[in-house]
Amino acid sequence: MAMVFSLNNSFAGCDMCSLYMGLHPNQVKNGISLKYRHSLYETSSAHVHNGVVHSTNPQTRTFQTIEAWAQLNLSRKMQVVVMLPFSMNSVEEKGLVMDAYNYIGDVQGLFRYQIYKTESKNEVVSRVVIGVGLKAPTGRYNINSNSGYLDQHIQTGTGSWDLIYNTGYLLKYKKISFNEEILYRMNTENNLNYRFADRFSSNSTFYYTMGNETISIIPSLGYLLEFAKEDRLNDQTVINTNGTSHYIVAGVDSYYKNLNFNLNFQKAFVENLRDTQTSNTYRFIIGLGVNF
Repeated sequence: MAMVFSLNNSFAGCDMCSLYMGLHPNQVKNGISLKYRHSLYETSSAHVHNGVVHSTNPQTRTFQTIEAWAQLNLSRKMQVVVMLPFSMNSVEEKGLVMDAYNYIGDVQGLFRYQIYKTESKNEVVSRVVIGVGLKAPTGRYNINSNSGYLDQHIQTGTGSWDLIYNTGYLLKYKKISFNEEILYRMNTENNLNYRFADRFSSNSTFYYTMGNETISIIPSLGYLLEFAKEDRLNDQTVINTNGTSHYIVAGVDSYYKNLNFNLNFQKAFVENLRDTQTSNTYRFIIGLGVNF
């Protein structure tokens, strides 16, 4: 039985809080995996943050993250997922790297509980899962750039304890499946008096399972909606920090016995961002894992 879980909120060039779990037919098994996530943001005008022009040149922002994942099933209905990221973020102008940040990111954990599921022997199978999680401030959030300006969105962490809420629905008919995941992250203020906006995402995915119990390939196609309010600094609204993005999401997952390989590509086709923000060019995720 497969489930998709995603949290990919990225505004004003902020990608530190992204979280994505692909399809997992071995849902009842424990597992460990390693994922590489790459995001590219670009702006064709001067970069403005909090009302101040920090660069007169167009910028390219690259976010790279290597994540170690652990999935532990406490019972047939309860599951815990823990993610440990290492982030490599950089800012480029005219092909030159102006700033680079390589450090551990914010550790995240999620507890999920299955509140409803039809019998697996039925031709039509459905399932409802709810979850609650926590993000810890283990990443760096107070690194100064080479110019002395501290941009919260390029850091590897937020400096705050944040809550994650999740609701998921799965509908499966023979080899065709549909999955809907809704997530909401409620952020708190860090000790720099900066509070990242609360973030919402909805991911709708159709996928088709080909193969057998030993080897299988699962192509998928979906739609991702992301929304964030404004950040706040000293309890004042920070401009250039909110908006809505719409993504087309395509992926393929392959499985051989207990091994799996995952590839996911996300491309924004509509973005409604406030004021001047860096636009998301594309994002992709590559993962390798083993279940036991």
